Amino acid sequence: MSLFVRLWRAIVSLVHPAEEARPARLRMSTHLGVRKLEERRVLNADLASALLPALTPDFGATESAPANTEAAVTQSTASEVLFIDSRVSDWQTLAAGARAGIAIHVLDQQTDGLTQIADYLESSGYGDTQLSTLNSQLTAIHIVSHGESGTLLLGSGEITSDELSAFSDQLAVIGESLTADGDILLYGCEVGEGARGSEFLQTLSTLTNADVAASTDLTGADFLGGDWELEAQQGDVETGVAFSLATQQSYTTVLASFEVTNTDDSGAGSLRDAVAAANASGGADDITFNASLLNQTITLTTGQINITDALTISGLGESQLSISGNNNSRIFAVDNGVAGQIGVFISDLTLTDGRTTGAGNQGGAIVNLEALTLTNVTVQNSQSGDDSGGIANAPVGTLHLVDSTVRLNVAGDVGGGIGSNGTLTLLRSTLSNNSAGFGGGLFSNGSTTFTDSVVSGNQATVSDGGGIANASGGNLQFISSTLAGNSAFDDAGGLLNASGGTAVLRGSTVSANTVGDVGGGIGNNGSLTLENSTVSGNSADTVGGGIQSYTGSITLTNATVTGNRADANGNATGTGGGVFHQLSVVSINNSIIAGNLVGAGTAASDLVGFAALNNATNQHNLIGDAGSANGLTDGSNGNIVGVGGVGVRPIATILNPTLADHGGPTLTHTLTAGSAALNAGSNALSPVSTTDQRGGSFARVIDTTVDIGAVELQQTLFLDRSGSTLTLTDLAGLSSSVTVSFDVGTNELVITDPDEQLGYNSVNLPAGVSFTAGELRIDLDVVTGVTALAVNADGGDDLLTLDFSNGDFLSSNGIVLTYTAGETGETDGDEIAITGGTIANLTYNVTGTEAGNFDVGGSAAGDIFFTQTEPASITSVLGTVTINIDDGNMTAGESLATSLTQGVADNDGILVLDLPGGLEDITFTAPTVALVINGDADDNDTITISSLDLGIGPAVTINGQGGVDIVTLDTAANLGTNNLSLTAETIQQNAGATITTSGVTTLNSGAGGTISLGETANDFGIVVVTNANSASLADANSLILGNVSTTG
Repeated sequence: MSLFVRLWRAIVSLVHPAEEARPARLRMSTHLGVRKLEERRVLNADLASALLPALTPDFGATESAPANTEAAVTQSTASEVLFIDSRVSDWQTLAAGARAGIAIHVLDQQTDGLTQIADYLESSGYGDTQLSTLNSQLTAIHIVSHGESGTLLLGSGEITSDELSAFSDQLAVIGESLTADGDILLYGCEVGEGARGSEFLQTLSTLTNADVAASTDLTGADFLGGDWELEAQQGDVETGVAFSLATQQSYTTVLASFEVTNTDDSGAGSLRDAVAAANASGGADDITFNASLLNQTITLTTGQINITDALTISGLGESQLSISGNNNSRIFAVDNGVAGQIGVFISDLTLTDGRTTGAGNQGGAIVNLEALTLTNVTVQNSQSGDDSGGIANAPVGTLHLVDSTVRLNVAGDVGGGIGSNGTLTLLRSTLSNNSAGFGGGLFSNGSTTFTDSVVSGNQATVSDGGGIANASGGNLQFISSTLAGNSAFDDAGGLLNASGGTAVLRGSTVSANTVGDVGGGIGNNGSLTLENSTVSGNSADTVGGGIQSYTGSITLTNATVTGNRADANGNATGTGGGVFHQLSVVSINNSIIAGNLVGAGTAASDLVGFAALNNATNQHNLIGDAGSANGLTDGSNGNIVGVGGVGVRPIATILNPTLADHGGPTLTHTLTAGSAALNAGSNALSPVSTTDQRGGSFARVIDTTVDIGAVELQQTLFLDRSGSTLTLTDLAGLSSSVTVSFDVGTNELVITDPDEQLGYNSVNLPAGVSFTAGELRIDLDVVTGVTALAVNADGGDDLLTLDFSNGDFLSSNGIVLTYTAGETGETDGDEIAITGGTIANLTYNVTGTEAGNFDVGGSAAGDIFFTQTEPASITSVLGTVTINIDDGNMTAGESLATSLTQGVADNDGILVLDLPGGLEDITFTAPTVALVINGDADDNDTITISSLDLGIGPAVTINGQGGVDIVTLDTAANLGTNNLSLTAETIQQNAGATITTSGVTTLNSGAGGTISLGETANDFGIVVVTNANSASLADANSLILGNVSTTG
């Protein structure tokens, strides 16, 4: 039964889970501590203010306490500085309650704390190099942070006594900022306790030349067992506590951190015990894991762990520590039971095998009613008999996923991966291979935002919404993300947007989703908007292969809908391969709907609806099939329909039908050269965004007028400047032909591209750079200081032509050109051609394993540096040529055949080739100039000279260098007066190989080597055989040389 003729079910509301037993509040356990956060991950600075405005400070370069506190003093009058780690609970109270005369600085969580402290002190002018400015140094530095014996949790990680020496430079700055008898006071819990604590204090004192004090027990609120006395000292500490007595008495938490030391489910050192202690401590706490737990699993055997207070849990790595619900219980319930949200942060671990059963028990791994952030966390293999197989986010909950994965979870009803009625954000995260009856990946009845994320492989096994089910109260923002490969038994394989729901897709791709009924990619009953987005390769067994909209509204702006199929099962029950709409309000502008199909064959079906669309409100579209254009008329308001209003426009003439990576976070279709969509849109109708679907530097409008569709063709070849280097980069992987020349009349470097793929890596062109269709001009009188031009051909069969008709503009302007050719998968490979005059200095870097060509014309010598890791044919070489070949993607046994053929008779340069190691067969044919071949210094090389008879007789030098090398002469050549020098463990001649030279010939096989050459005849030179084990001449060969001598 279609979702568009009945209401499938009432919207499910997530409620508080059934109460589970919570541990009694415990007094702080002193055995719990901290460990080094080797892989601690925290929110990026640009996320902190957005996600945690109430929990973290607004970090500035020199952040201080509020101006109305007694501690707000100028740096130049302060004699003490208080540094407070921002993860400390209620740090604002401590800052406001500091004694007069103390400057205050808050440490963020993005950089290690000691570096922040040293940078602050230097920038503030403290230290012995600044005495002339301040005329004094500090008497004391106070550091407030969480801690444990011999450890401070500071900034982005932890500092132990073993690591202090690594920060000797920072500690030297800290020491220099203090007077001769200056003090450092450490307030973290138990930092000075025991032998570890004593060692920490002693090392810190030595490296700073300061007196140091620290606590040996809990620091903070007395009702939690804490105090403000710093019991352990190294040296004579004379400075008092940084805080007023009133602040000490009113502070309500302790500065403790807790370490999990075993995989037990309960008891000392267990995760459950650490969470219970953190719950009881009051304020925000940190839990870390001992390094001995690397690659271990903590298995819960007595039910879920309840988190009831602000907490950070930092694991050892997403794939290096797991917490299992043992297929018996949920793993975490995050709920303090009262109004208002606490902040809970979990990072760098995997939550697996959680399970809830029975009605009302949602969230197989996690149920959240607070503000929960998961960073580098995997939630997997969990299940709920009701809703939310992986995570349940209640209406009062806020859930953030950053660089995290939710996969392989199952819900009996809705929301296989996540069920959310609250606020949900996913950043660079993946929701994959989850399943539920309805909403296989996600069920949302709240506010949900995806950014740079992927929803793939999820299933709705009973009804609708294979990837995402956005319910009537849902507001979905799907930004720069991918919805692919999901399926639904009934409707909406990728996304279901229910009546009353709002779904906006920007810069995103919906592809390869399938359904048994309608709406292969998207099924809509609410408000649906697509901007700069692609719907490709989806299928439905009935109607709407790409998009099906029954009621509500659908708005497409600069969208591409292609390659979708209706009636995929071929039973003649469907239509509307691209878009099918029934009672919806439809607005389609600047969009491509073409190349969509119906049935099992090749019949076109692009845009079908119950009512014809109005050309006045649906403009500048390209509809491929005139027979399914839904009332849109060719030539009316910029609409392009079929070919002149009839037939089907071949999709290959519109865009590349293969969905591929053309830059940006999502797969896209690029327009083809000459496409009818080029410059055929309306700027007034285009989205507000200044970029196309790919974002970043891919401008939305090139050549003054926007293209139709999600992607602007021209933004595939970019010119960018960094310092003195101009770089032209192929970001799309398409074949391109670029010519670099010089306009002597205007002193402009001219880059042309007949395929019109050329763009500039900026929305606004800088001074001195002008751009028109297919041509980029760089005024060298304005764009000064350029010493390098780099061309990177990243995929496709690319041709770079250097036109020197107006002279060597590169050398005359002091510019060195580097050409980096493309990647594996090309047909003919990348080619560089130099025409029209004198050769310039050139570096040619080739990557990948495909063929390539190097065609050089001109008449004078120059320097060419050729670095190659793919086969290439080099013709018409002039000047001095250096070819450096490294292994790259080549593997042992592959053949690297480089052809060097005669171009111009007058050549006075040399050709130098440095070879990769481990290659079985390297063949050089007909070099035009003196040839120098250097093997790899470490690996075994096999070098075959197959043709040297060029008429001009180049000198040949071959040095196998390191490894066990073989040089084989398989050629007839007259070197004239040029020299022959061969160095390898084995030097041999094949039948018929005759080399004639009157130059000096040196053969060196090294100690224990073998030289096998043809017979000697005529006195044309001297053969010097050095350190040879044996020297023999094969009867079938002839080596025309003079005297042969053996030494060594």
